Amino acid sequence: MKTFYYLTAIILLTFPSTIPAKEHKFPLELGNKNFSYYPKDLAKFLPKNPIILECGAHNGTDTAAMARYWKNGFVYAIEASPFTFTVLQKNTKGLKNVKLFPIALGWENGYAEFHVSKHPNFPHKGQCSLLPSNHDEHQPGNLYVFDEIVTVPVMTLDAWAQKNSIPRIDFMWLDMQGADFNMLMASSEVLKTTKLIKVEISTKDYYKGTVLYDEGRSFLESQGFTLLVDTNKPHGDAVFIKTSWLEKLIAKGIL
Repeated sequence: MKTFYYLTAIILLTFPSTIPAKEHKFPLELGNKNFSYYPKDLAKFLPKNPIILECGAHNGTDTAAMARYWKNGFVYAIEASPFTFTVLQKNTKGLKNVKLFPIALGWENGYAEFHVSKHPNFPHKGQCSLLPSNHDEHQPGNLYVFDEIVTVPVMTLDAWAQKNSIPRIDFMWLDMQGADFNMLMASSEVLKTTKLIKVEISTKDYYKGTVLYDEGRSFLESQGFTLLVDTNKPHGDAVFIKTSWLEKLIAKGIL
């Protein structure tokens, strides 16, 4: 009997398994319009209890959704528009795993001009940005008006994290109207701790001084991230994952 088990072991070691390994190809798909950004669909790319940074939290719709899905996680939500911040407070009231900050994250520390948008049909729709609008050049006749500038506190992400004793950010949900990559490029320390980033992308300068998608993608790749998916249009979204974290998820059979 021992001889039988011994011969069986030799055969199994000698001949490779006929079960094909799961193939992983990234990006998942460029120009993918069907990729889901809902928490339940992003959860497989994250720890069970993620620390989340949401910058450009707007009215708190996404803030509340993430806080309720990851009940044992935590959401730091940042919104610089004074009026919109009051709406954010109202819509996240009672959520104990959310902390709000009425500031802007950017590429300097101090105070900065924040360009507030208005739309006659959508008074609460956000297009506000640290960067001046350049929409008229690319979207003639658009109804957004940027005729109000407010001064807001601004910090780099690294400085903000250090001041608030936040050792890591697992997931960044960024909706900064053209300023996303500008902010990321000024704070590479926090990026070392980050596993997943949802970022707005632009191939045209809808906001003056914006870092365009090709340059932003190259930067994140230089910081050890892999592109998962993008919407591949003049203005949309992309999701990046830390390559080392991606490899761990694949090794564990999660992906």
